[in-house]
Amino acid sequence: MAITETQILDALRAVRLPQGGDLVGAGMVSGLTLREGHVGFAIEVDPTQATVMEPVRKAAEKIIMDLPGVLTATVVLTLDQPLNVFPKLLAMPVTAITPAPPAAAAAALEAAPNAVRAGAGRVGR
Repeated sequence: MAITETQILDALRAVRLPQGGDLVGAGMVSGLTLREGHVGFAIEVDPTQATVMEPVRKAAEKIIMDLPGVLTATVVLTLDQPLNVFPKLLAMPVTAITPAPPAAAAAALEAAPNAVRAGAGRVGR
């Protein structure tokens, strides 16, 4: 008999959260997929709680693997909000986020003809 979404969610109700409650009741389960005994889903967590939630992820994976008919269980933690890194990177000057080339490489680039530097040479023709 094939495993069902209801069976998965019922089993996940037994996974307790450090702050109290369960995964399903807290609305933290997303992207549940079932295919021929293979189960996968994400647990949405606050970025600051990722390390605290790793044991919860492992517990969820184990409880699903213990269900009859489950061959594999893939459970991942995913952030429920972006880390706000990209706006900071976009505001930085390019020189702040890219390393300077070594002096020898920079000198070689300056000495090269523009056609070669731009990749406009006729190599292979």
